[in-house]
Parts: sequence; structure tokens; C-alpha cells
Amino acid sequence: MSTLSNNIFAGANGIGVTVAGMSQPRTETIASLIEKVRQRPGHPTYEEIAAASGGRISPNYVHDLAKGAPTKNLGADKIVGLARGLGESPVYIFQLAVGIHSDKKEHSLYQVVDDYADLPKDQQSDLRLMWELLKKEIYERRSRLTRS
Repeated sequence: MSTLSNNIFAGANGIGVTVAGMSQPRTETIASLIEKVRQRPGHPTYEEIAAASGGRISPNYVHDLAKGAPTKNLGADKIVGLARGLGESPVYIFQLAVGIHSDKKEHSLYQVVDDYADLPKDQQSDLRLMWELLKKEIYERRSRLTRS
């Protein structure tokens, strides 16, 4: 198995990941992921993606993200909703949204996000606040790194 070098970039469609070592660099953003899902057999519509989210996101919100709306302030509910609607891991959606990429899956982080998604909505509110604080801390630390 070869080791690939990853670069995070910011573009018009949000933050994405370039994977070096391929003949054509692979980039992934929330927008490109939505369009990739819409190319699957059956061509799910924005409405079907929103319905699969369990009511966490609207068809208009999915459309806006597909057209490149900013993703850096996605909250926990939106991330979990997008994950469900797109058939992806909430951790992967979080990674795309905030520009974190790793080929190594952190099982414990995946498990925490999956367990959060399975809680009833009324039991998620205090955890949502902690999620937002964690996200803010990640942005602040990344900002300090880029200024150094």
C-alpha cells in the first residue's frame, strides 16, 4: 500500500482535499459529494436527500450546498443530516466541512459521532453545544498554525 500526500485547499465551493500521487488529483468538497451522490442509480433529488436526513436539512439547503454555499459553520444537526441524506459517515462530512482529512480512520471519533446521531433530538442539545465549542477550538488552532 502506497502512502499518499494530502493537501487541504480552500476554493469557491468550500474546503476540499487534494490527494497527491494519482494521475489526476482527487478533490472532494461537500458540493462535489452531493453531485456525486446525485449521479448514483436512481438519481436522488435534493428532496430525496433531505427526506433521508430525517428532517434535519431542507431540499433548499442541500441545493445551496451543492452550488457551493460555505460549509465551515455547519452545525452538528446539519452534519448528521447530510451524512444520513448522502449515505456517508458524519465524521467524513465533518472532515470535509472543516478541512480535516486523514486516511486513518479514528474509530473512537466515528463511534462518538454515530452514537450522537442515534440519540433522540431532545437529548442532543447539550452535546450540540460541546460540538460547536470543539469546532470553534479546531478553527482557532488551525488559524494560529497558518499565521505561524
